[in-house]
Amino acid sequence: MRAGQTGIFDSITRHVAGMLDAHRFSHTLGVTQLAVSLAVRHRHDAAKCAQAALLHDAAKCLPREQQAALAARSGYPVDGWAETYPSLLHGPAAAQWARESLGVTDPEVLDAVAYHPTGCGRPSPVLEILMAADYCEPLRDFPGVDGLRRGVMDDLRRGLVAILA
Repeated sequence: MRAGQTGIFDSITRHVAGMLDAHRFSHTLGVTQLAVSLAVRHRHDAAKCAQAALLHDAAKCLPREQQAALAARSGYPVDGWAETYPSLLHGPAAAQWARESLGVTDPEVLDAVAYHPTGCGRPSPVLEILMAADYCEPLRDFPGVDGLRRGVMDDLRRGLVAILA
């Protein structure tokens, strides 16, 4: 971690902890832990992955109307699916919240947060790591999850394809 980043992560963590219920916050910390491990293992930017992971579900516990308003201002495409799949709004909403409330400007971090529920055509390494970490974080317990965790550690892309399958 570079000098000065500890304060940024502490600030993000405090803000997010105040927005989420205990279960969702524990999930967020687990996603962050796995995202950093994956970033280190696959030689990607661990700080960006940690920031995206801490922010990814920040809007999840907000009322739907507030999520919709944030998502509408985000600039991410939500028209055509927001009414049908409102549970996906938390990604673009969290990205916009991070931009407005915390001053996050890194497009790779914001895109990873916005697209983590759906993916996108050309995912960055940060988005790939966030999607894998979100699906396989340590609190997840379902048949096959241990194999998926090993898969993303061994080969991120191949593991992500297995997750998406």
